[in-house]
Amino acid sequence: EDFSKRPFADRDGNLEFYAECLSLTEILRRSELEGEHIDVLSIDVEHQELTVLNSLDFERFDIRVIIVEVSRGARWLEVDTVLLPRGYAKVAVLGRDVVYVKLEELRSRQLADWQLLLQSPEPQLQATLPEGWTEMHQRVLDDELEEEMRRERKAMYEGLRRPR
Repeated sequence: EDFSKRPFADRDGNLEFYAECLSLTEILRRSELEGEHIDVLSIDVEHQELTVLNSLDFERFDIRVIIVEVSRGARWLEVDTVLLPRGYAKVAVLGRDVVYVKLEELRSRQLADWQLLLQSPEPQLQATLPEGWTEMHQRVLDDELEEEMRRERKAMYEGLRRPR
């Protein structure tokens, strides 16, 4: 079985309970969706979006649209780091929900009038990230995480958070 016992905590970091969890890949496999088209996958997992996305075997499932509720701070950048190189485009930010669509879907349905997308031969269809994107993205991510830690420390010093 692909179960793992995971701890769950409240906002202050106090352990609330343990639960047995399955990876998204295992849930989709057990639902017999391997090799099937999945039109929309919505992920709302309270600060665990990266855990869920990193557990997903993108080669086994054809997911056209992924909507992810992202936490504040650097999470949206980390989600970009997972999805953009896998052939998805960020097409909308709706509050804290971010919508990613497979480039192949945008092209086949002519949902985007992006010349590079329309001219790209289908077998090669993937995100083309500019040179240095990974390094720049990591620097921005590091800055965001550092700022997040500063805000959390300040909140702790002001008595708004308990030390862990």
